[in-house]
Amino acid sequence: MKNTNRSKLIIGVLSMIAIATPYLNAAPTEGAVMCDKCKIVMVKIAIPGTSKAPLAVYHDTKTMICPDCKSAMENFFTTGSLKHTCTACGGAMTHCIH
Repeated sequence: MKNTNRSKLIIGVLSMIAIATPYLNAAPTEGAVMCDKCKIVMVKIAIPGTSKAPLAVYHDTKTMICPDCKSAMENFFTTGSLKHTCTACGGAMTHCIH
């Protein structure tokens, strides 16, 4: 009897993991990514009632947008994979949610 319950529990947990796995690295529907070095922030906000979620880029007017940071941020919102260190400016990327 004990082995049967344990087997059911293991099967249940493995089933839940199998169901959730495709969503673990899915592209986020909203949130923000920030580089701590060049201070670029990219924000994605879902518009209620639509499938649209535009991206907005914020940065200091005195600095240029680092192309590698911008590309890494766009890639994150497309694929869900965030490269944590920018190769151009050396900044670390941070994903922020509300």
